[in-house]
Amino acid sequence: YEFENWVDLQPINVQFYRGRGRLETQQQAYGLLRDLFAFRCGIFDDDTAEAAREKFVGIFRSELGEGQAVEMKAHLIGHLLGYDFGDSPYVRPLLGDPRQLRDQALMSLNEYFRAAARRNPLLIMLEDLHWVDDGSLDAIALLASALEEYPALILGAARPVLYERRPNWLTGNATYRRRKLGLLNETASGQLVSEILQKIEGVPDRLCALIIATAEGNPFYAEELVKMFIDEGVIIKGDDTWSVRMERLADINVPPTLTGILQ
Repeated sequence: YEFENWVDLQPINVQFYRGRGRLETQQQAYGLLRDLFAFRCGIFDDDTAEAAREKFVGIFRSELGEGQAVEMKAHLIGHLLGYDFGDSPYVRPLLGDPRQLRDQALMSLNEYFRAAARRNPLLIMLEDLHWVDDGSLDAIALLASALEEYPALILGAARPVLYERRPNWLTGNATYRRRKLGLLNETASGQLVSEILQKIEGVPDRLCALIIATAEGNPFYAEELVKMFIDEGVIIKGDDTWSVRMERLADINVPPTLTGILQ
């Protein structure tokens, strides 16, 4: 989130794609790629199948121009991602050979992103990769290799369980870098809490210590705790300044887990 905001402030015009893995679509083949294009094309869940296909083909025309070769790439990739181009003259001959259809679609996908990167730097942000299907993970690995010499950045976030499932994912790519994010220490946690509560003049030490101790270095937990205290009337939000009613803390049962906070 912070990086995305930082990118928006840069003088360079960056083409932005975002995709996210979801637990409920973990078994959906190429679900992450579908999410990437749904974001970029503005495809919504309540769009008709025809409208979704038109939007999908439209982004290819805007990036690659007109012509049969562009239509073919769009139809092959779209069918792979589940947009049903089965009636397309480019797709129909391959319906009896799923492997060839997949290979041609993934090759076209790489060509699409290389063409896009030639126009403007490319940023692809991928979240919750631990919930992504294997087909999408394989496709991202191929794409990363295809974009090695192009102005492109693929930035992904995942829980460690991804590497229990796919321990060697992307390790053969020369440009791949993996960063392990640990829990915040007490000093960093205090800085985070001070930033979140910057509109409170003189944050009570007891409140700050409670948030730090309960969150145990998890920044998301700390943010959700603050939201809970706002909902419970401990923290009163104002337009310019916030205030604190410490007496309300005695009436609140602070859940010991993040799940409890969210519930």
